Amino acid sequence: MARILIIDDDASVRDMLRACLEAAGYECAEAPSGEEALSAARRQRFDLSLLDFRMPGINGIETLRQLKQVSPLLPVVFLTAADDSEVAIDAMRYGAFDYLAKPVEAETLEKTVRQALEASLPMRVKVEFDPAPATEAHPDRIIGRSRPMLDLYKLTGKAAASNATVLLTGESGTGKELVARAIYQHGRRSDRLFLAVNCAAMPENLLESALFGHERGAFTGAYERHIGKFEQANGGTLFLDEVGDLTSLTQAKILRVLQEKTFERVGGSETLSTDVRVVAATNKDLRREVEKGVFREDLFYRLNVLHIRLPPLRERKEDIPEICTHFFKQLVVEIEKPYPVLTAEAARVLQSHDWPGNVRELRNVLAKAMVTAPSPVLLPEHLEIPQPSALTGQGESMTGPGIGGFTFEQLDGMPRDLYRHVIEDVERHLLEYALRRTQGNQVHAGKILGISRSCLRERMQRYGLLSGGAAGLP
Repeated sequence: MARILIIDDDASVRDMLRACLEAAGYECAEAPSGEEALSAARRQRFDLSLLDFRMPGINGIETLRQLKQVSPLLPVVFLTAADDSEVAIDAMRYGAFDYLAKPVEAETLEKTVRQALEASLPMRVKVEFDPAPATEAHPDRIIGRSRPMLDLYKLTGKAAASNATVLLTGESGTGKELVARAIYQHGRRSDRLFLAVNCAAMPENLLESALFGHERGAFTGAYERHIGKFEQANGGTLFLDEVGDLTSLTQAKILRVLQEKTFERVGGSETLSTDVRVVAATNKDLRREVEKGVFREDLFYRLNVLHIRLPPLRERKEDIPEICTHFFKQLVVEIEKPYPVLTAEAARVLQSHDWPGNVRELRNVLAKAMVTAPSPVLLPEHLEIPQPSALTGQGESMTGPGIGGFTFEQLDGMPRDLYRHVIEDVERHLLEYALRRTQGNQVHAGKILGISRSCLRERMQRYGLLSGGAAGLP
């Protein structure tokens, strides 16, 4: 249960806020002044604070400044009168998460509080990446003692010890966000903000506003000035996920921030400065994207100061037993089932699969098995794992019929144009398989194939799968 500190000199406002938040399941404490709020923050830990600007004694800005000294990662939401909005925006430069104008509607309050708590979770929940075996189910732990994972831990430690820009690459489901958080939490800026932005989840105009902010009237619906992540995370760390999906215009703006540490808000002319460490991630081959002219070469080199490749699960299958143990400890609590026993035959089945969806797919298979198995003993038949024939149209032998009407022996020495035809046929079959397996869910299909949703849609368009066919499955 999150603990929220309500700071306001008006008792009726505190009562209203407390009633609303407690009804939503939060635990609340109150302080009628900045001085009492600081005293309370020194005595106990809070997960969030609601802070009024106009109070007797020290005002909201000074209270915020001192709160950040006591608890640097405490998310603070400002409460302001309508004519104090510019002051509240300035407060965000001192580390406030957001601001709300009084009177506050209950729905808006609950939504903002939930967003602030979710945004602060990566800062509050530590990522463990010690290669020693886990004694308990830590919610965010990077598992593995294989050679690729030991190399990953070393690189993560080197990245944490510097302020260099880091590029994380790897297939979907390999844990890029966990590594980004580990770099932040063990780094020099762990006492400042960590903000994450999924670059593939928003249209270009909304992404620009999220990153750089916007001025009032910059576009339809821009009723107030908005502070972007580069400005809000000044002094901290910004995690840019799916950076390979950035448009050319946004690439150019991010390049300028990395080179000059300056930017303008959308619709603004004021040049602003920021000191943000960027950790970027992508499941694309950016070198290939540069060769294709899709990604800027100069931005690639700016991001690729320190490159960390996360190995897919098929390259570290010796870690699967330990990963299963980790997931079992979590799942017995989540789905309220007895701790399972994985038979040797079932373990061999798990280690023989290539796991295109990586650890996410493995966790899903284990959860389904625990729910559907008639007893805690998990046998091979309880594991819903697609066999190689589901992907390639053949069995274990690589000398049997292939795809596109050719055997794999015939592919050797085939002319390039014909070979490309076969590859496209393979790719289409893989797309159809993933879409059927996920019943047309493009996000989940992309995760299985290790590509983003936008990349999946581009390939679906190429093969005529956006209407009818596999995409039209119920």
